[in-house]
Amino acid sequence: GILAAIAIPQFAAYRQRGYRSQLVADVRNAATGQEAYFVDYQSYSSSCATLPGFTKSALSTVTCTGNTNTFTVTGTNSGAPSYTCTWNSGSNPPLVCA
Repeated sequence: GILAAIAIPQFAAYRQRGYRSQLVADVRNAATGQEAYFVDYQSYSSSCATLPGFTKSALSTVTCTGNTNTFTVTGTNSGAPSYTCTWNSGSNPPLVCA
C-alpha cells in the first residue's frame, strides 16, 4: 500500500511531463513548417493544415496564424490540461509555455 501511494502520483507526474514535451515538439515542428512554407510562398500560412511536412500528435490541438511578416503557432494537449505553448516569430524568445 505504501509503495502504491508513492508510485501512482509519480507516474501521473511523468505522464504530465510527457504530454507537455509532446506539445512543445508539435509547436516547434509547426514553426519549422511555417519557415518552409515561407520559402515557397514568401508569406506565412494562416492554416497549420497547409504546412509542408507537419503532422501533429493525436492529443495536441495546434492553430496557426500568419501574414507576410510574422506568424504565431499556439498549441494545447488534452493530456496536459491548462498548459499552452505559443511560438510568436516576432517575440524574443519566440516560444513561451505556461
